[in-house]
Amino acid sequence: MIALWLNGWFYPLLLVPILYVMVFEKRGPYFIGFELSKIRRSAALGLIAGNLLSLVYLGLFIFCRVVVQPLGDIDWSVLFTSMVWFSFYDEIVYRGFFISHFSDANESMFSPRGLVVNLLQTLMFISTPIKVLSIGQPLVLLFFSLLGFTNGLVFMRTRNLAGCILSHSIVIGSTWLFPRIFG
Repeated sequence: MIALWLNGWFYPLLLVPILYVMVFEKRGPYFIGFELSKIRRSAALGLIAGNLLSLVYLGLFIFCRVVVQPLGDIDWSVLFTSMVWFSFYDEIVYRGFFISHFSDANESMFSPRGLVVNLLQTLMFISTPIKVLSIGQPLVLLFFSLLGFTNGLVFMRTRNLAGCILSHSIVIGSTWLFPRIFG
């Protein structure tokens, strides 16, 4: 999480949650969502969630002129970092690591504990893009809250990160694409 608060440029921190689970807890990476079982279900749910959230962003963009990513020429390295690295890291830390440690795999995602854990990870997740408030875009926090909560539900349903990463990448891609198409 510290890497994200530093704008995510310290990528080796990506390994910290994985190594912590493997070295200190003596569990495999399956514990935080790196498992091949349910990958199809997770990917399907992530695809649906990502596309629905992209439509929500499209509505915010068209009717409220909410812009997440700056306009101008596309910087492909920044786009890659946003769509791949941030998506991968966010999902490992907030969905995989946090939810796996504070919720039981057998409990319902709509149980009181499941909802509290999902809301807490969502609040932690939206603390990283808080800088958008400084550019006058408070609706972005609502949008990122929906992304965090929805991906939390996808992870709690499947215990697999594939769909969460896919959903996150689709949403970030749409925040780059829509202003250029409909702007």
